[in-house]
Amino acid sequence: MLSIHLSLADCHMSVLLLVGLGAAVGLLGGFFGVGGGWIVTPALNVFGLPMPYAVATGLGYVFGMTCVSGWQHRKYGHMDGRLGSVLGLSMIVGIRVGKQLMTVLEHLGRADPVVRAVYVVFLVGLGSLMLIDYVRTSHSAAPGEDDSTERRRGWLKGIHAGPLLRLPRSGITVSLWPLLGIGLGVGFLSGIMGVGGGFVLMPIMVYVVGTPTAVAVGTSLLCLLIASPFAVLAYSGVGAFVSESVRRVGLGAFLLTGVDPHLLVEAVHRYGRVEFTASGLMIVGALIGAPVGVFAGRVLHGRVLRLLYALMIIAGGIAVALKQFGAETASRSLILFLAVGMCAVILLLTALHAKRTGPDTGGARPGPPPSEETDSSGRAEA
Repeated sequence: MLSIHLSLADCHMSVLLLVGLGAAVGLLGGFFGVGGGWIVTPALNVFGLPMPYAVATGLGYVFGMTCVSGWQHRKYGHMDGRLGSVLGLSMIVGIRVGKQLMTVLEHLGRADPVVRAVYVVFLVGLGSLMLIDYVRTSHSAAPGEDDSTERRRGWLKGIHAGPLLRLPRSGITVSLWPLLGIGLGVGFLSGIMGVGGGFVLMPIMVYVVGTPTAVAVGTSLLCLLIASPFAVLAYSGVGAFVSESVRRVGLGAFLLTGVDPHLLVEAVHRYGRVEFTASGLMIVGALIGAPVGVFAGRVLHGRVLRLLYALMIIAGGIAVALKQFGAETASRSLILFLAVGMCAVILLLTALHAKRTGPDTGGARPGPPPSEETDSSGRAEA
């Protein structure tokens, strides 16, 4: 099997595995509105990449994948620009703090077990809460009725501390301060876990902020487009090179003399953790999978999306826990089954929906014109 040598981590990985992983995660990321780092990072670690390199390489993939999926969602009008800008810019600060903690853990030799433990807690915990909510709303809703009205209230509705931010695309007005706190917290998780943060952002925007599901999906990708380049830069070694150069010669001298390529390469090899070759191969796969996932997310109900999302992240947390306890074969098998199986489920549901709606609608569900309870594609939101 064709493999490549990853020089920074000094290990080999299969090219077909990386491209296939990128395609599967691209489909899932486009469908769920996440960068996919919460799948890619543990998967890379499970298949042999040390956790600091898996974290950084996952961030490199997240940036490329969100560019692909984000463009698709923008065409459908699923992005709330104001909400995405506030969250994305505040995430940058949190990413920096998370990166510093990761550096400390790596020096202490505790990066792998600590980050895996954080993954397990967040993935299983968040997925369980979403699954419980799905069961609760399914029992309380009438047949054929979605939980749009209840969902749109949002937990932040009762906070009126100014300044208030009006979000016309989401149809709500919320206080700016909680949004800044959410961005900082999600950015911190992004910096230490090697994720774009979309796996937390999407449910937060649905359950806490109160945005429609489709808008939450697209807006989470916008947040990642803003914040993920800074995360990649922080892990690439370029930031360390600039800091050292400024400290050594001063800012003025550094700007005047420019960049010494040899010193830059040396800094990247010393401090860099992003395996750009691996990220690039996975992004190639995402070019295939992401458009399919975006289309599937456009035509399926928000409640179905949340159920599949909850099951997905719970299984991901279990896979990381198996790795933590030494069951590497079981962990790898679960990761593969998780990616392939969920992709198959999404494609099957999309095909069944297209069969029900018929060729005249192009697979998209007919519905009422856009309003507070529907997005621009006519999909009833939850």
